Order: sequence, then structure tokens, then C-alpha cells
Amino acid sequence: MSIRSTFRRKDTSQSKPKRKASKKNIPGRLFAFVLFLFVLYVGVGYFVSIPAFEIDIISLSGNNVLVASDITPLVEQELEGYWAWPYENNSIFVVQKKDIKESLYHRFGRIENISFKKRGLKEFEIVIEEKDGQYMWCGDVEDLGGHGDCYILDARGSLFDLAPSVSGDAYFKIFGGEVDSQNPIGSEIFSLEDFNSIIFIKEELAHHGLSPVALLLYKDGLIEFVKKTEGKNLYSGPRIKFTLLADYREAIDNLLSALTSEPLQTEFAEKEELLQYIDVRFSNRVYYKFK
Repeated sequence: MSIRSTFRRKDTSQSKPKRKASKKNIPGRLFAFVLFLFVLYVGVGYFVSIPAFEIDIISLSGNNVLVASDITPLVEQELEGYWAWPYENNSIFVVQKKDIKESLYHRFGRIENISFKKRGLKEFEIVIEEKDGQYMWCGDVEDLGGHGDCYILDARGSLFDLAPSVSGDAYFKIFGGEVDSQNPIGSEIFSLEDFNSIIFIKEELAHHGLSPVALLLYKDGLIEFVKKTEGKNLYSGPRIKFTLLADYREAIDNLLSALTSEPLQTEFAEKEELLQYIDVRFSNRVYYKFK
């Protein structure tokens, strides 16, 4: 009995065309997919830009000095046109917060921080946090007592805005320093370290009843605090002299020690209004003069 084996060659004549046909369909499928994405992109763009989602109300909160009439026009400019066609910038879903922030930061140096809130589908609220200005720069030392423009400093000693025209002694005023009087906004009168040192001295003087109302900066490193004196012109009070070239904390200690020791303690109590200056620039020495 014989067993006969038969081997047949696999006929691939039909499978090859199928693979070729499959490859030929790839561009068509890719085109269909891209077309679907484009239609989806355009459809969503038109949908989010319908009038029902357009921003009609721009509100402002958190501001103390800045007013809506100054800020709103800038925001409205940023809401014009398209973010990318057909997505309109004035849609509550498309509004470009980053662009609005950059525009407002660039225009208003008083702004410390900006955040946004969407109230419903038509109102866009801008929440402003303003810099806390407690100090003003009012020009050179020669301008002391003048009526020129003053500029408000932020917590880092940088000029960020024009001060109100009527401020009286509500702000601690600084005169002198290397500032471009033509373009003062953004200038720094001194380094952050020196600024912190000066504010520390000011607070110590105020705490011990010396109440400085102004600071004079000189190019040789001398700084003078003008003491407020009742019944006198704001800047005609006695001067308390320091230098940041020496240890100002030691100078403060020497000053307080002198004020609580004789003979200055008695003289200061009896004729404080006649004091002309106290000089604490020299190590372990305190000089003073009364009229």
C-alpha cells in the first residue's frame, strides 16, 4: 500500500492585490480624518462664538486707585478680532487672559496681581490687586519742600506710579538718589538691601518717638531723616544723620542709649523743639546740637 503525498503551491495571486488595495486606501482615510478634524474645529469655533456667549459686561473689583474707565478700554481692545478663525476673542470661552494681563501690567505699574472670574456667559470680571505704596520719591534734595511731582514706591523700592497731587504727610517722602527725572517710572532708588535697611531705621525712629517724615539721600552715603516737629514746616524739623556705609543697627543702639542717658535725656526733654540734628554716623559716638 503506497501513500502518496501531494504538495500544492500556495496561490498568492489574489492576496497581493488586496494588500495593494489596502495601501491605496491610506491617503483617502487620512484625508477623511483631517477633514473631520477641520469640520469639528470650525464647528466648535462657530458654536463658542455665537452671540449667546459674547462678553457684554466687563466688571472690575479689588481696585482702590485705578478706575474702570481707564482699564475697560484696554480690555475691550484685547477682545476685538479672532484668537484664530473662527474663534472670536470676545467669547466667554475663548477670551485670552494672558494677553489681557500683559496689556494691563504694561500700562499700569500700580497693579500687583490680576485674576479673572466668569460670571455666567456674558460677564467677565477683572480682579485687581494694587501695590501697597507707603513711600514717595519727590525729586532731588534741592526739591525739598517744593511742589513738583512725586512717585510712589513699591515694597522693593521701585517707582511704579505718579502720586496723588494732594498727599500732605500721609506718605513718607524720599528726596535724592540717582533717578532719571524724565522717566522715573520703573527706576529703583537703591538696592533692595539698602531699602530694607532704611525702612528698618525709619520704623525704629518712629517707635521711639522720633517720627521721621522724610529722608534725604546724598551722594557721599549720608542719609538724613527729617523729624516731624509740631508747629513747624513739614521739612524744617531736625535731622537725624546715618550712613549705610557703617553698621546701622549699632548706630540705632548708640542713638537709643544716648537718648536715655545724661545729658541728652534732660536736654531733649526740655528743648526738643530747638534740636537741630543728631549725628550717629561715627562708631560709639553720638553728636547733637540744639539752637
